[in-house]
Amino acid sequence: MTMPYFMTMGLMSIFVSLGTAYSLAKSYKLDGLTSAMLSLMAFLLVAAPQVKNAMSMEFLGGQGVFTAIICALWSVELIHFLKKYNITLRMPEQVPPAIARSFELLYPVIGIMLTVYPVSLLLQSQYGILLPAAIMHVFQPLVAMGIPCQQSYLPSSLPICCGLPVFMATILSPDYSIQFSWLIWQPMRHSSLRA
Repeated sequence: MTMPYFMTMGLMSIFVSLGTAYSLAKSYKLDGLTSAMLSLMAFLLVAAPQVKNAMSMEFLGGQGVFTAIICALWSVELIHFLKKYNITLRMPEQVPPAIARSFELLYPVIGIMLTVYPVSLLLQSQYGILLPAAIMHVFQPLVAMGIPCQQSYLPSSLPICCGLPVFMATILSPDYSIQFSWLIWQPMRHSSLRA
């Protein structure tokens, strides 16, 4: 019975990494799919080390969400920076466009690997922890706000259940979050006008 959990909530950070990078890339008018894949590469480099010829899934669930968001933001901002200042490999005009686009990704891949992975290796060698564990330690006061409600999981999970659809709609499309907030705001506005 644990398989459905591991294939859904156990991989939540992967979904967050892909969705955040895709949405941010589209807002910059970049290719969303390649940005999402590079974000996933960055996230897996730091959050899923190889343990006995298997990938660790410890931080692919909820514990890696903050790391997934940071990796997505970092990778898309790096791609945007390189594109903005036209730092890319230029191929001759005889090269087909699909092949030329694949060479354009070489600098972002190298940039991500040279910035994210060394930080992860440094934390592992000096402190014996992975980057997601360090980030969770930094965000611990924010995560710990639900601790007084341990007797009942309903009060602590209610904001998550209510906020998750809005968060996911914002990641998938900024237009949905505007429409969703409009649906909430309009009835509140009309009720305050009547009062």
